[in-house]
Amino acid sequence: MTPLRPCLRIILTATICAVGGCAAPRPGEGELSRDTKWQTDVDYLARELPRLHKNAFFKCSRGSFDAAATKLREDVPHLADHQIVVGMLRLIALIGDGHTQAQNFAQIGGFRTLPIVAEWLRDGYYVTRSLRRHEAALGAKLVRIGAVPIEEAARRLGATFPAENETQIRRRIPLAMRNPEILHACGLITGLDRAAFTLADASGNETTIEIEPIASEREWRWVFASERVPLAEQRADPYWYQAIVTPSHDPALYLAYNTCSGFGEFRALCQKMFEGIPTGDGPDAKKWRLIIDLRRNGGGNSMVIDAMYPHLLRRPGLRAPGHLLVLIGRGTFSSAMMNAIQLRQRYGAVLIGEPTGGSPNAYGEIRPLTLPYSKLVVTYSTNYFSLVDGDVQTVAPHVLVEPTIEDVIAGKDPVLDAALTYSSAGEPRR
Repeated sequence: MTPLRPCLRIILTATICAVGGCAAPRPGEGELSRDTKWQTDVDYLARELPRLHKNAFFKCSRGSFDAAATKLREDVPHLADHQIVVGMLRLIALIGDGHTQAQNFAQIGGFRTLPIVAEWLRDGYYVTRSLRRHEAALGAKLVRIGAVPIEEAARRLGATFPAENETQIRRRIPLAMRNPEILHACGLITGLDRAAFTLADASGNETTIEIEPIASEREWRWVFASERVPLAEQRADPYWYQAIVTPSHDPALYLAYNTCSGFGEFRALCQKMFEGIPTGDGPDAKKWRLIIDLRRNGGGNSMVIDAMYPHLLRRPGLRAPGHLLVLIGRGTFSSAMMNAIQLRQRYGAVLIGEPTGGSPNAYGEIRPLTLPYSKLVVTYSTNYFSLVDGDVQTVAPHVLVEPTIEDVIAGKDPVLDAALTYSSAGEPRR
């Protein structure tokens, strides 16, 4: 191979830095103070993110964004590293684009995790998972973090991550709740060594527990609110299927489609999955229904699912009213949300569950931006996608099903149950 000429090397290096978001070496860089490095990163983020994003100010004004960046820069000398990182998360969240977010903030800020999970259910946040030492908290409702009522705590935590709708906020708040550095930066706890959660039981009796962070999740032994594991949570594979045949309802083929990736793998799975369902219009073919679960699918390539469509076309019974059912929820995002819309529009699928975490009219097609000193990586959107008419923030289900803490304790999956018992006697809402 012919060696590159020196001038060409310089051009290529400059191009790579411009695309990747890296910074050229600065004279005396080793002499820069900690505060100067963080302030340089804040300035870089405030300048480059609006420049690179497809439309950074579709939700937040330029003035508000610049004011927030200026305040964060001025506050740097008075903030700990984790508080600065959370400040940058809030700055990014002002964009309001679910794809534009920091990727490695936990590593950069030295964040740890609290061994407890409180999920949003129909009327609040409930503890659904913990370590054995906090087993008594399972099933209880979270009412305060520190001295702050949960409503205000959720508002502060919700401003830390970008979200396109309320559903996505409710999905991301439980992740923030498990992080003492975020809780501290949001003014919900006074120290970093423990967090106080006040819980209420079914009778309204309150108890406060103190939870200490643990460095590695590999050391944890989870205890769940129910010993019974619903079908959808029994496997962690990217996609898998199971026939559900019981005397109480028509036979159903359940497909857990958890990621939009792996063209060849999914094509092979479809070939095997549909072998048991006859083609054509015979009575055996007409009795089957297909349930596609997108509730845990955060996206990828929207065309991977196309491998399934020829099988649907050869089986008209699966496209009969009420026979193609798609489960959606707060975890249905990006390409998975696009797939839900396609299945509804092309094949008349009935959507069951909760509104999606993604908006059908939103920004995407991300690229990375790396801050020069902290090396925080921020993805930003370069394109806009409009899938439906009007100002629509989410894809709503035809049949709304909101799980309750009673469902969780009983180990039930009310969304899947609704699909198995769905009747097309009433025309679903479009």
